[in-house]
Amino acid sequence: YSILRPEFIMERHEKPGGSTEYSCKLQLPCNAPFEKLD
Repeated sequence: YSILRPEFIMERHEKPGGSTEYSCKLQLPCNAPFEKLD
């Protein structure tokens, strides 16, 4: 599985305390739900 698949957008969220959370969403459809990545 590649993170750089063109149909996905990766978003990085900086959290207080130095932790970082990543979320992944489909570009299409626009209302695709977010998927939390541990």
